Amino acid sequence: MQRCLKETGMPLSKIKEYTELYAVGNTTFLQREEMLMQHKLEVQKKIEESVKHLEEINYKIAMYELQKEEVKKNPNYNCKCHGLEIKNVN
Repeated sequence: MQRCLKETGMPLSKIKEYTELYAVGNTTFLQREEMLMQHKLEVQKKIEESVKHLEEINYKIAMYELQKEEVKKNPNYNCKCHGLEIKNVN
């Protein structure tokens, strides 16, 4: 059981708590279910944050791609990122 919970990314402290509740028996069934539901919400939140980070990274890469040829032609080209001008200093 501990290995299965660890594979979900559950913190060790929560795994310990869950295991202790499990050892008590069915009287802790609802508590354990609630722990799993809370863990699911935390994992979903992390996924959403990671997706936002990935979108921002993809945007930045796209900005580089749009300006790549101009920078190759002219090393002094003023790059723009998020509408800000980035001046090349040589």
